[in-house]
Amino acid sequence: MGIIQCDAKKRGFTLVEILVVLAISLMLLSAMQMLFSQGVRSTVKGQDTIDSIRAAGLLFSQLRKDLLACKFIDTGTASVTVMVGAALPSPLVYASQIIFSTRTATTTYRMVVSGGKGYVEREVKAPGKAPEVKPFAVPRMQKFQAVQIWTNHKTHSASLSKIVSNQILIRIEIDSMDPRFPSKTVHLDSFFTSNQKTSSDWWNYYYPNP
Repeated sequence: MGIIQCDAKKRGFTLVEILVVLAISLMLLSAMQMLFSQGVRSTVKGQDTIDSIRAAGLLFSQLRKDLLACKFIDTGTASVTVMVGAALPSPLVYASQIIFSTRTATTTYRMVVSGGKGYVEREVKAPGKAPEVKPFAVPRMQKFQAVQIWTNHKTHSASLSKIVSNQILIRIEIDSMDPRFPSKTVHLDSFFTSNQKTSSDWWNYYYPNP
């Protein structure tokens, strides 16, 4: 009958070694979970911004149609005159609504807040008819603003010393109020040239506040 000998040097992990391995594993898992969470938040914020841009595009398209058909534009006192090539003054005074008037109707765009959410309401009024109201929802919208910009063009001709053109700047401000997904304020701006009855190509231009 043989004798079985045990090597005392061969042993398993000690409690301290197991705790060290567990601690390192937990740190790695925490780092991976943090990276995953940041990726999810960035994806959600990016998707929210894309959704807002798409919705704002539909609103700007309808604004352009009403501008092409109107005879008069009213933004109240929200109007500024600058020389051609000059920068816009800062800060600009914006109106909370804009009105397009034709011979037979007036179309008003204004922001409405209901249930903690904002949307733009388009209301068309014509004599003898009930008002037509259509909402335009832009996700995370906080402000809807408008201002008329008059540009003076000087020429060398004495008879045409100034030619005044008119632009409409529409600004939509979006921001996330959800503390889980903090983000900077983003402005969606659109310039419309009323005397040429055309829109600029800036309708999809947006930028975050610094």
